[in-house]
Amino acid sequence: MYDYNPSYLLLGSFTPAAGSPSAAAIASKGVACRWEHSTSGVTIDVSLAKPAPSKIDGLKSDAGGKASGFDGYFTVKGGIGIAQVFDGAYWATVSSTAFYEARDAADLVANVRSALE
Repeated sequence: MYDYNPSYLLLGSFTPAAGSPSAAAIASKGVACRWEHSTSGVTIDVSLAKPAPSKIDGLKSDAGGKASGFDGYFTVKGGIGIAQVFDGAYWATVSSTAFYEARDAADLVANVRSALE
């Protein structure tokens, strides 16, 4: 995250909003974290889960359109840009009000993907 923007700081803990990708990841026994910009207060949520294989198709169908700039999906819901990628059995999401289009999240998505390898 430091390479993306050194002003983002990891929050010690947070409770994801109901219905958010982070909440869904935690419900699938995954993990989620929130980073907050030290001056603007803008947050970025990152989540990772290994959902049951039977749930992958449903997650993909709800993920939005194919992203431009990375191999994944992107949508904006309620003013929050949500990037989602599927890599093998893993489902990762990156979401923020700072993401207006897929390319805004592309660098972070690439970092998350590289961590899965």
